[in-house]
Amino acid sequence: MGGELAYSSRFVGWIAIGVIIITMASMEFYRRYNFIRKTKIDRAVHDRTRVMEEVQKQLRQQSRIDSLTGLLNRHAVLDELSYLMSALIPDELIAVALIDIDHFKHINDTFGHQGGDFVLEQYGLRLRQACDSRVAAGRYGGEELILVFSTVKIRNNIIEKMNSIHHNLVDPILFGKDDISVTCSVGLAFFSAGDTSSSLVGRADRALYKGKRNGRNCIVVAD
Repeated sequence: MGGELAYSSRFVGWIAIGVIIITMASMEFYRRYNFIRKTKIDRAVHDRTRVMEEVQKQLRQQSRIDSLTGLLNRHAVLDELSYLMSALIPDELIAVALIDIDHFKHINDTFGHQGGDFVLEQYGLRLRQACDSRVAAGRYGGEELILVFSTVKIRNNIIEKMNSIHHNLVDPILFGKDDISVTCSVGLAFFSAGDTSSSLVGRADRALYKGKRNGRNCIVVAD
C-alpha cells in the first residue's frame, strides 16, 4: 500500500513538473511570438512612416514648384526673397530681376496656347540651366518670371550675369517646324537701405515697364 502511495506521489510530481515545463515553454513561445510580431509591426510602422514622410516631402516640394516652367512658384520665390533679406549680412548684395516675355499675346495668337506654353517651358528650362545655387528662379505670374540674386559682393557681377541670361533667353525657340522669335524685357533692382521685399520687387517692376516703354528687349537697372 505504501509503495502505491509513493508511486502515486511521484506520478503526480512528474505531472506537476510536466505541467510547469509546458507552461514555461508556452510562455516563452508566447513571449517570442509577441516579440517577433511587435518587431514586424514596428518595422511596418517605420516603413509606412518613412513612406508618408517622403510623400509629404514630395507634396511640399510640388506645392513650391510651378508645373509649367519647373521654376519656383510666386509664393515660394517671394518667401525665398524675404528669408534672404532677413539674413542679409554687410557687404552682400541682393538683387531682383523681373523678366517679361515681349509680345506674348502675339505668340499665343500666332502659335496657339500650346505655343505660348512651350515658350514658357523653354524659358523655365533655360533659366534652370543658367542659374546656380545663388540665384532663385521663379514664375511671378503669367508670362513674367523672377530671379533673386544673393550672396554676391560686386554689383557688376550681377549685371554681367543678367546680360548673359538675357542673351540666352532671346535665342529663337524651335516649336515643331517653326522658329519662334522670342525677346524679353528685364527690370533689375538692387537692395538698398530701407527696402522691403515688396519695395524691392516694386522697383524692379518699374524698371521693367520703363524698358517696355523704351522698345522692349532690354535690361533696365532701377535707380
